[in-house]
Amino acid sequence: MATRRVGHEPRRDRVRALDGIRGVSVLAVLAFHGGITWARGGFLGVDAFFVLSGYLITTLLLAEWQRTGRIVMVAFWARRARRLLPAVLLLVATVTLAARYLVPVEERRPLPGDGLAALFYVANWRMALRGGDYFTDTAGPSPLEHTWSLGVEEQFYLLCPILVLGVLLAARRPLRALLAVAVLGAVASSLELALVYDPAAPGRSYYGTDTRASSLLVGVALAVALTAAAPVRGHPQRVADRRMARWLSGGLALAGVVFLGWAWTHATGGDRWLYHGGILLAALAVAAVLANLAIAPDGLAARMLSVPLLPALGLVSYGVYLWHWPVFLVVDGQRTGLMGTPLWLLRCAITIAIACASYLLVERPIRHLRGLQPTRVTFAAAAAALVAVALLPFAPGLEPPPPQASGGAIADAQPVGGLQRLLADQTKSPQAHPLGTGNTGGSRVVTAAAPRRWRPGTPLVVDVFGDSLPWSLVQALPAWRGIDVRDRTILGCGIVLSAPYQYFGQTYPHVYRICRGWSGHWRQALTNDHPHLAVVMVGRWETMTRMFHGRWRAVGDPVYDGYLRRRLHHAIEVAGSTGARVVLATLPYNRRGERPDGGLFPEDEPARVTAWNRLLPQVAAHHPGVAVLDIGHRISPEDKYTATAGGYLMRTDGLHFAPDGVHHWVAPWLYPRLVRLAIR
Repeated sequence: MATRRVGHEPRRDRVRALDGIRGVSVLAVLAFHGGITWARGGFLGVDAFFVLSGYLITTLLLAEWQRTGRIVMVAFWARRARRLLPAVLLLVATVTLAARYLVPVEERRPLPGDGLAALFYVANWRMALRGGDYFTDTAGPSPLEHTWSLGVEEQFYLLCPILVLGVLLAARRPLRALLAVAVLGAVASSLELALVYDPAAPGRSYYGTDTRASSLLVGVALAVALTAAAPVRGHPQRVADRRMARWLSGGLALAGVVFLGWAWTHATGGDRWLYHGGILLAALAVAAVLANLAIAPDGLAARMLSVPLLPALGLVSYGVYLWHWPVFLVVDGQRTGLMGTPLWLLRCAITIAIACASYLLVERPIRHLRGLQPTRVTFAAAAAALVAVALLPFAPGLEPPPPQASGGAIADAQPVGGLQRLLADQTKSPQAHPLGTGNTGGSRVVTAAAPRRWRPGTPLVVDVFGDSLPWSLVQALPAWRGIDVRDRTILGCGIVLSAPYQYFGQTYPHVYRICRGWSGHWRQALTNDHPHLAVVMVGRWETMTRMFHGRWRAVGDPVYDGYLRRRLHHAIEVAGSTGARVVLATLPYNRRGERPDGGLFPEDEPARVTAWNRLLPQVAAHHPGVAVLDIGHRISPEDKYTATAGGYLMRTDGLHFAPDGVHHWVAPWLYPRLVRLAIR
């Protein structure tokens, strides 16, 4: 029986073609996240890594079994920890420290949990339970979101040796039994993926270890099949058999490459067929290529995958994958002024440079450091490092407290518009009277008269209507003597109802149900409040691309502009129905997020905001007494998007208002104007 020191991996030469597969796969992921048009399905590169991991790990375990008659699982896990954990520790520490300066305040709050999930390799379940959608999330993505795939792999690394050893010890024909378990497991996982998949909420099916295990198990099955088919020593295969195997594997590999080429360039994350066998088919295609490399190591596929740059990229592919996502988020179009291919090349260059440094200075030295070879030392060091980095997110100053709005505003984890809160309160208490004063979101109920004209010296009541943009404004306004600003917003709702519409590059079939009755909801709030001023701040949903009269249209299209004017006329009539003076607030320029290539999504194009703001005075001119409040220029004084104004942070996520800017820059400007507008 061969002997070796526990903790050492068997010495073996790297297979350049396998590194080539890693290089191609990570390149597909980089292209997908970089918005390269020919890589729409590049996210399937992750599944190629899954197949390769299942194949290589199982091959190593079977080789150890055949060589020594046992599998030392603790040593296996220690090797995996030395190989993978140092780079993850460095990533989490760097992201956590850098987030203080580079990530908007409200997007930092999930980071401690994301960091812990990444360190303990359960990020995929955190994403799944959070209900996110990898392809359509419109909120700012977490810099650690991509670690979900590491969680799937590490959970596999934990369970795979137990499964393999258990079957090898229990079965009379261990390889045949192990092959059956792997095949049945892959089929079961694929079936579960199809059953769990929900187009409206695909996160659970996309992130789940159980639903994504099919690719890993395909790799396991391939390793077992090739091990079982290997010629017994002293009984070489006949030349004809070897030639036939080469031709057959070559044909299957060619078919696999063709399918992968099509899928990586045409598939999208919302394609139902992917969840109904497509991902399994992609895994089988990768397995076909791997089988050909094993059977014909000097064949055409092996030579093509050994082109020098591919194995070199594959050698550092782990680091490239780890660092590419936070780098892509930081190195964006706004900071660099680039977009498209130039931006992608810059991102890739920075990512590869960091990955190479990580490989040379961290990963490789730790793997070969003699002091870390003994298993106990490895686990002790890993545990200490885990604890140290896990505490980083909670270090003083790294995680600011939630912003507290003045005037008693409510800062909810899941924000609710003031009008939504009013409707909910009245549903619970049908006898409720008008809401109380102050920026309270409407928790206190009092009776109130129905003033139509404001008399100086009496409280000025202002109702603010709109969506989450004015919601963030009202929530951050400080209390102001004599002025009662009431949040009457409905989050996610404008005044347009045409659908389907496009937002963040995705198409949505319907407007939210509550939005369909916005005019009735406004009237209800007006009847409760009897405000002197009704401030209408809409436009975000109105600048989106929508299907109207059989065509996709947006503001600036004459036909669609006519529709927008009619909706504005109606909004003015509703807002002034109780005698309040109507004030139309202009829209600031926004940059809620970037397309993967660094460009703007259509709804954030400056021309659309400008066109919308020009519509407001045109419509207001038809309604005597209606005023236009140019708050958009106050927030975007350079007539383009800026995160700051007057030296204060104005925008937290490219759209919503920052409390500090509202308190010091907007409020001193806004309140005197409201008073002047109320005097008529």
